[in-house]
This record gives sequence, C-alpha cells and structure tokens, in this order.
Amino acid sequence: MPLSVCRGATLQCSLGTMFSTLIPTKALASPIQIGNNTIATIDDHVPGQNIFPFGVCNATRTPCVPATSTKWTMGVSGIEFTKGADALSMDSTLQCGVGGVISIVYCGQNTVFVDDNFAINQKYLKAEIVKTYYKNPQGLYGGSKGEIPLSGLALILEFEQFRTEAYKATEKEKFYTLGFGSTRDKQGNRWKKGDTITRKDAYDLFIYKIENEFLPQLKRIPGWTQLNANQQGALLAFSYNEGAYFYGNKKFKLITEVLKNQQWDKVAETILLYDRQEGEVLPGLTRRKKAEALLFENEGIILYRPPTF
Repeated sequence: MPLSVCRGATLQCSLGTMFSTLIPTKALASPIQIGNNTIATIDDHVPGQNIFPFGVCNATRTPCVPATSTKWTMGVSGIEFTKGADALSMDSTLQCGVGGVISIVYCGQNTVFVDDNFAINQKYLKAEIVKTYYKNPQGLYGGSKGEIPLSGLALILEFEQFRTEAYKATEKEKFYTLGFGSTRDKQGNRWKKGDTITRKDAYDLFIYKIENEFLPQLKRIPGWTQLNANQQGALLAFSYNEGAYFYGNKKFKLITEVLKNQQWDKVAETILLYDRQEGEVLPGLTRRKKAEALLFENEGIILYRPPTF
C-alpha cells in the first residue's frame, strides 16, 4: 500500500518554480496520526489553507496563485475519517485550474514541528522553511561550482520579482533596477531608463552576479565555511539586498562587528536593525529582514528549483 501523507509533506507543481508544503486541516477534529503527525486527506486541497504558492507559475509568468478547487486523486482506501474522506497517499495528484499538476515528493512522516517558527514563516516567508530530519540532505547548494546556498536564492526570488523594464523601486532610489533586482549589467554599467531584459537573461545575470560578485565578498567573513546552508543563504540574501560590499563598510558597522567576532547568536537580531531607508522604516523591508533573520536561525531545508524558460 502507498505511504500515507502527513502534515509537512513536500509538494511539487509541474508549472511551479519552487516546492511547497502541505498543511492538512480537514482531519483536525478527529485526526489520525503517524508518529505524532497528522495524516492528510483528499479533502486537503484548499488554497491558502492546505496548498500554498509554488514560486512563479511558468504558465502565466507571474507569482503562483494555486487554483485547486477539486479533491486530490487516489486516496488510500481503508483509512477513512469521520466525514468519509480517504487518507492522502504518495500516488495522489491534484489538478490546478491554471494547468499544473501537483504531486507529492516527500510524504512528511518524519517531519517534526518543534515550535511556532512555521507559523511565522508562513507569514513572512512564502518559500516555506520546514524543520525536518533528513539523513542525507541533498540539493542545498547550486551554481556552476556548487557553492551557492539555494536557500538564499529562494528567499531572494521571493522579494525580487522579475521586471523586464528598468524601474526605480521607490521615489528615493538613485539608480534603476532590472531583471531580478539587478542594478548593473555584467560589465558593471548602471541600467538606464528604457533598458529591457528577458527572463532567461535576467536569471543568468542573477546567478553570474552571485557567483562573481557576492560570494567572493561573503567568503571574507571569518568562519564562513562553518555556517550551514541556511545561515549562508540568509547572509547571501542580506547581501543581495544591502550590497555585495556591506561587510567592512562603515555603514554596516554593527553587523560587521557581529560577523567578525563570529557572534552567531546575535546575527539574526542584528539583521532586523536594517529595515530603514534614510532613517524611515519601510514595511516591505521589515518583512524582508524578518525573513532573513528567520532563515539564519532555522535548521531546516528550503527546497528550491530554478525557473524554466
């Protein structure tokens, strides 16, 4: 019989760019559990309650908005709840109204939620961080040299929405931004009004910049190699937002001192201090810093797939 699926299962959409996480709610009144973890049912298909975004939708080229109005297929017969809903199995699939087919890549039976971080992540970080026990976690790093912490890419792309035409994020911005939050081309030239870029070229530039501009500077941080993939990813995301050369810059004295002295327990709280632009607190920036801080403190795994073109 196929494995039953539990809270925290990892989902994949054929049209999405990222994995997502299943949160069962239909069986909460009288849950059946495996190892203290609630089994999901074929009725757990409601967007925003059970099913969450899969990054960017490759059909619409916009942020994913799940349209899952029908039940999962192929439930495990014989394991039923009070309302007669079959338990969800690894063979189950779910159709999205946009055209994608959602499947299950990890059943969630070993997923353990130890605190309230998951609820916080749902609020501040769309790329859900799930605390799991994986014996041999794979796919934590990517890029041409396998050095880019993919958790950082996932977080960055949640905040840096693709723009095909150069723009200024706020009225106070001095320079134009293009693609996935890039302010310069490969040659280091600033974008100007009217510049355009394709999604594929923007993603290639994004990876190029991280490998050749951001990572070399991050490696200057003492103890960089001692940090886990999420900690490195959080600092990569912070760097991408604040600038590749933040470490050692007098404007970033506080976080530079914390990192220089390897005070890892103070990094997250220090990241939260950088939610201002010219002295003004920006809600969007606050949300971003909370996501970076949460990622630094979390020991789980962000599942990431690069976009297709």
